[in-house]
Amino acid sequence: MPKYYLDFDDVASSGTADDELTVAALLVADTAGHRIRIRSLAVGPADNTPSDSTLLVALKRVEDISAGSAGTPQTSVAAADIARQSTDDVATIITGGIDYQTLEPSVYDARALWMMGFNARGAVVKEWGDQGPVFEQDQLAGLIVVPRAAAVSRVSGCLEFEVI
Repeated sequence: MPKYYLDFDDVASSGTADDELTVAALLVADTAGHRIRIRSLAVGPADNTPSDSTLLVALKRVEDISAGSAGTPQTSVAAADIARQSTDDVATIITGGIDYQTLEPSVYDARALWMMGFNARGAVVKEWGDQGPVFEQDQLAGLIVVPRAAAVSRVSGCLEFEVI
């Protein structure tokens, strides 16, 4: 299966403790049979002097976008602009967004699919490969960053996914 990459660079977390911010998201089109699998993710500091603070990073799902909102990203990423390993087209299947400070996606599931804490001076990489979480039609995969203290952290990273 071809692999695709949604990169994000220098996105600021909230400056409020325990306040979730979607730094990157993938929206699967509302068309029968469309599905994606998250293969890996990476998040790390984007600034030269990251704070010595704890962040949580989580992968969450919006089950049904039509029941809520996909949010408003600062940067929308058209399918044609998503990095890819092959020339296969994802244009009718997926769109992406980066930095949802204007309007967060609504109706995230209460439980994260995956979550991990890390120091903002370090990085986290999670690789699932063929065992990664699957998102169906009209679902949103959101990568969330949550500061554990009242400090802004700037992060960069990538979501790797495949269409299945």
